[in-house]
Amino acid sequence: MYAYKITAIFLSLAIAGPVYAELQELTRETRTRGTVTLKFDDQRIARDVLEKYLLIHPRVYARRFAKTYIARCTDAVIYYPCGTRNLDDYNYLDNAQVNVRRAEKRIQYLKGLNEVPELQPLTSYFEKLLSFSLELDKRVLRYFQNGNVSVLKESVEGLEPIHIVPGVLRKLATVESKHGMYWLARFQWRGAMFAHYKEALGAIPEGSWDAFLEAYDIKESYVPSAR
Repeated sequence: MYAYKITAIFLSLAIAGPVYAELQELTRETRTRGTVTLKFDDQRIARDVLEKYLLIHPRVYARRFAKTYIARCTDAVIYYPCGTRNLDDYNYLDNAQVNVRRAEKRIQYLKGLNEVPELQPLTSYFEKLLSFSLELDKRVLRYFQNGNVSVLKESVEGLEPIHIVPGVLRKLATVESKHGMYWLARFQWRGAMFAHYKEALGAIPEGSWDAFLEAYDIKESYVPSAR
């Protein structure tokens, strides 16, 4: 009797076919990059974990973790009145410090992403890039505060400015106007140092995101922005 019931159960399962978990859906829309949708099995990866890692999607959100912006200022309550957004503005240095703290929080966010080993190359890449970018910003701000060009001559993560931007350093040694200081330090010195480091670091490891999708059988669709 019992053997018959068990056999009947197995036969009914075989006829019905395999049971698949109902896929969950996570959609995020960005203002400029488009809309990404992920379909996933929440028995394999939790929604909250996926939401955390979605913020480092290399083809959608990469800009957020690829560079710091000390001159950023908006109407958000965290900022002082923006003014000209240039060095001669009364609130420039205070707003720059707001951006430094925001960048430090993003770095801590990256350090806290440790649930998905397949995405470690991606989190490590952004952490290195953002940390270097922030260190450059801090040095530029120190120069703006005291006018001492020696802070821009010091080695940064093993890179020697004297070998990378010798001409810029010579100009910085004699510049007198705030506009000149701003242009040379923020754009020429910082831009060249960042570009040199980024080239040495290499391209964003987008393959780790694709490996992550495959490992957790996540289906991704992406609709680019029409803008």
